[in-house]
Amino acid sequence: MPVGQHLVTTRTGKRLPKIRSETASYSPNHPSDCFFGRLISLRFGEAPTTESLYIFAQACHTPGRDMAKRLSAVRRPAYRRRCWTFRLRTDTVRDRGCSRKPPIPHEKMSTIARKPWQLSVVGLRHWCCLILGWCQPAFGVFSMRLSSLNVALIFIVTSMLCDTAMAVDGDKLASQFQNVVLPFVGQHCLECHGAEDPEARFDLSRFRSAEDVAKSFAMWQHVADRVQAGEMPPVDSKQPTFESRQAVLEWSRSFRRFQTQRNAGDPGPVLARRLSVAEYNNTIRDLTGYDIRPARHFPVDRTNQAGFDNSGESLEMTPGLLTKYFEAAGAVSEHLVLKPDGLGFGSHAVVVDTDRDKYCVRRIIEFYDRQNTNYADYFFAAWRLRQKTVERRGTSADEESLLAVIAREEGVSPKYLRTVWPLLRGEQNNFGPIARLRSLWKALLDGLQNRQQAKSGCEEMSEYVSSIRRQLTHSFPYLSHRGINHGTQPFVLWRNRKLAAHRRVLNEDALVVRPDDLAEQKQRLEETNKEIAEARRRRKAELETRIDELSVKLEKRVEAKELSEYQAKQRLARARDAMTKELEQFRPKQLPREELMIPVDEALRRQHVKAFTVFCDIFPDTFFVRSRGRDFKGQPGQQSEEEGKVRLLSAGFHSQMGFFRDDAPVYDLVLSKYEQRELDGLWREFDFVADISRRQHQDYLWYERSESGFIGGPEFDFARGEDEAITSQAKIERLAKVYLAKAKRTGASAQVLDAISDHHRRVNDNIREVELARKSAEPKHVESLKPLAAKAFRRPLSDDEASSIVEFYDELCNRDRLSHEEAIRDVLVWILMSPHFCYSTLPSDSDKPIHPLSQFALASRLSYFLWSSMPDEQLLASAARGELNEPKIIKSHVRRMIRDDRIRGFAQQFAGNWLGYAGFENHKGVNRERFPQFDDQLREAMSREPKEFVIDLLRRDGSLLEFIDADHTFVNDALARHYGMKIDQLKLGQWKRVDKASRFGRGGILPMSVFLTKNAHALRTSPVQRGYWVARQILGERIPPPPPNVPELPQDESQTGEASLVQMLAKHRDHVNCAGCHKRFDSLGVVLEGFDPIGRLRDKDMGGRPVQTRIAMPDGVARTGVGGLRDYIRQQRQQDFLDTACRKLLSYSLGRTLIVADDVLLDSMRQEVQESTTSLTSLIELIVTSPPFLNQRGRNYTHSVAAENTE
Repeated sequence: MPVGQHLVTTRTGKRLPKIRSETASYSPNHPSDCFFGRLISLRFGEAPTTESLYIFAQACHTPGRDMAKRLSAVRRPAYRRRCWTFRLRTDTVRDRGCSRKPPIPHEKMSTIARKPWQLSVVGLRHWCCLILGWCQPAFGVFSMRLSSLNVALIFIVTSMLCDTAMAVDGDKLASQFQNVVLPFVGQHCLECHGAEDPEARFDLSRFRSAEDVAKSFAMWQHVADRVQAGEMPPVDSKQPTFESRQAVLEWSRSFRRFQTQRNAGDPGPVLARRLSVAEYNNTIRDLTGYDIRPARHFPVDRTNQAGFDNSGESLEMTPGLLTKYFEAAGAVSEHLVLKPDGLGFGSHAVVVDTDRDKYCVRRIIEFYDRQNTNYADYFFAAWRLRQKTVERRGTSADEESLLAVIAREEGVSPKYLRTVWPLLRGEQNNFGPIARLRSLWKALLDGLQNRQQAKSGCEEMSEYVSSIRRQLTHSFPYLSHRGINHGTQPFVLWRNRKLAAHRRVLNEDALVVRPDDLAEQKQRLEETNKEIAEARRRRKAELETRIDELSVKLEKRVEAKELSEYQAKQRLARARDAMTKELEQFRPKQLPREELMIPVDEALRRQHVKAFTVFCDIFPDTFFVRSRGRDFKGQPGQQSEEEGKVRLLSAGFHSQMGFFRDDAPVYDLVLSKYEQRELDGLWREFDFVADISRRQHQDYLWYERSESGFIGGPEFDFARGEDEAITSQAKIERLAKVYLAKAKRTGASAQVLDAISDHHRRVNDNIREVELARKSAEPKHVESLKPLAAKAFRRPLSDDEASSIVEFYDELCNRDRLSHEEAIRDVLVWILMSPHFCYSTLPSDSDKPIHPLSQFALASRLSYFLWSSMPDEQLLASAARGELNEPKIIKSHVRRMIRDDRIRGFAQQFAGNWLGYAGFENHKGVNRERFPQFDDQLREAMSREPKEFVIDLLRRDGSLLEFIDADHTFVNDALARHYGMKIDQLKLGQWKRVDKASRFGRGGILPMSVFLTKNAHALRTSPVQRGYWVARQILGERIPPPPPNVPELPQDESQTGEASLVQMLAKHRDHVNCAGCHKRFDSLGVVLEGFDPIGRLRDKDMGGRPVQTRIAMPDGVARTGVGGLRDYIRQQRQQDFLDTACRKLLSYSLGRTLIVADDVLLDSMRQEVQESTTSLTSLIELIVTSPPFLNQRGRNYTHSVAAENTE
């Protein structure tokens, strides 16, 4: 158990009597001279004996592995430095019984205030650990390992002493408040901020005691800040003396330290809070695998005092919002897909049949598209393999290993490359297209080819193969029978199967015997084509003359109003179409390609046919059919114009749904066994999810009745598509029987009868197979809900929770009579409405005042801190092993999570809310008529620039100071144009880091256009808003809202007359009610006047006046431009920036407004950025290994009144 936690849980909370201030004379050898001796005498009111001290010390040194590690770490310099970053205050150590001096320099020690024993709470607790290492001689030789029980005894004693010390400090501070602070407030503050009509509704009369200050500590801290800044009392009021002002400020600092000590170890309130809109969307994304964003229509989340929307202070659940969550859960459930082996999700709703088709078709097409079937790529891979083989000739290099490596590098199938490679270098079947292909391959190898030349040669080979293969493709006639529509499913599917079965088969009918008089035929054909061309020219001239005459006639009829202009254009268009069709008759004649000619000799002809057969087997006419047009025609053998309207994976039916698998070549030639199983699974899933066979059969009956009269007789009355039972086995068999009987009676051919019989048999088999698969999958679906719920809850389910899922499903099916699919979807809604899902933090049910977060709660806290989303499997696995309390493990996860793309959640939610660019993608404050270049693409690019900057900073472990003084930024093509950067080879959508960005006036966050645009008006810049943004967001200043009735500056910069905005702003500062605040930030915005309202560099304002970017900063030194602003921050305000960054990061990480107890960790963070390279990643690691991040208040926790009030 961590030390800090043990201290808090063992505190009694009792107020002890004041410690007497008298001191005694100590003898070095007396037991009371050592630290524990005085501790015992102090608490128990008696001087310890040597025996009692020995027993106490012996108990403290009993074995305890965990504490031994903690205490032994005290001796390490790194731990000592960390301990003293808490800035504890003591004076000296007077433990004369210690024979060794503390290893920490005297100036680093905490002070014992005015009296030796008035140790600060945290300081005394650290002393307990340290003394055990320093006072060994006082106890003799004992083991340095402590049991947790005896450590508890030590801290019980020290905590009691701490309570006494705090009581003394508290009484003293209360007395000082009455004697020093209260008179100051009465004399200098209550005149304006009294009980009656206080200015700015800021009533200070409530502060009548130190306890009142504790109750409203945030308000008091604001008073102290204003007093320290010299803003209060106002300059026109009576001013306090320097001493009285400093006395009040010193009291405020002392009171804050007192409250910090009083609440030491308090991890702070972690209120039960729902997921924010961004967190909900991100969590659904990681739960389902798709960026559904079901909360996109939620109201905008409110922010807490620190400016973040991830705290319980702002994320309450209202009745209206609960309805939104319910609707969102329902929307997510519509994306659920019930698969043969479990549950999945789709990128779109998968409820209606067309959505299911879309989901499954997309998955299959995506699989097809991942397969490389480009011949040129395989030829190039073979060329590389040949080069590598030559280079490694004489070595033990394995050709098979080389082939696998090259295939992986070139993105081709190793299996198909093993087929192409032997064909190219072989000598068998060296006839026809294979011979020609090998000659191209040999020419490629013989030449001194570089990669680009080789690729060009491979493209030529690929074009040759494709052109030859197209002419060797099979075609099959359409089946037909009197009374049956040509587009009926049995006929279309018969032809589809024929084509699919011949993808790798030679069409010998495409080969022709080489004629003996080939040269003479070519000459005669050339003369014939000349005659055809001349005849076409003459006919075209005649037709064009007729069209011209028709055009003149139509114009006259339009003028006479006999025809409308539209009617005239339609007639003229029809005439031109008729001319085009008539000219198509004048096509030139062609001889078959010589590559398709085979010898007359029978033996040679067989050799050529065999070569063609091998060629067609290796190079199919297509590897897979991804789409088809509607196979509907008016007469057999003629394709309709509808063929051009293709549908993915379609069977080619007309006015019917239906899909057909045609991928045997890619399956057999390209895919590995694993990929074959995957593709088979996708097609089985298609039929399972979309219920293709059943729906296709219903459409078949509808089509037969509407488009054909073949099933119009009374024997077919039972077969109607709207009948749900029509897909039963009995009715399908009955339909097949009567259909075949009528086909036979009407004289159908054997081929037609086979097609009809085969179709009905396949339909019945497929429907029965899907029914069986769906029934057997139901228990799998119910069981799959359990791991889905565990993933949603971000932890393992309890046995009761797992049982309740099944019970709820059974109740929905049995009592509410829901279908299996409806019940599964409703259970998912129930899971998503559970507080364990839609709340990221729930109240603790522990009776301990403070206790460690559970491992799974810690995993969630870490993931929502860095990803704004749920933990992944690796993080949950560490939680299951109980490893996340180990600093080394949790830091390794931090580094891993930063490398993950989900770190964009941190860049958006933390940096976006801190710096103010969150939501800029919806910014509408730019006048697009004046700035037409500000389009949606540029706005999106502006919004993304700081995200890319932050992500890069994290992954490089860069310094926080780079926010201010980095000389680089990130741009895409749109932003590069906006910034005037000419970057070569920047692809559309690509982001690139630009170094030496100061050449373009950029670098760091200050000149980023997103901030300059957001803090400007539609038609002018705003030095006030830009300066206020720098002062408040970057430097952390607290600036009160403007007083009422402040005069507004003109809204259009071009309409300000002779005076510039800067000049008008200078007059504005003369206003007595404005000067106090504006002098703090106006200059910070004036130096940014070199940027126009959309962040472009400029020399003149919109009124044509030279811009003024030089002005005296708050430190009195005149500086120019954004460079001057950087210098000012580095030289005068760097610590303010770092302090702001630390406070913002800590507040965001803990999901709440900071409290006084957080000052301890804040001091550690400040020390970290002072001693290290100000790494943002290091600060994150410091936070996630700190007690406030690792611990949680229990339900019985009681705290002081100031614990919740700091900001």
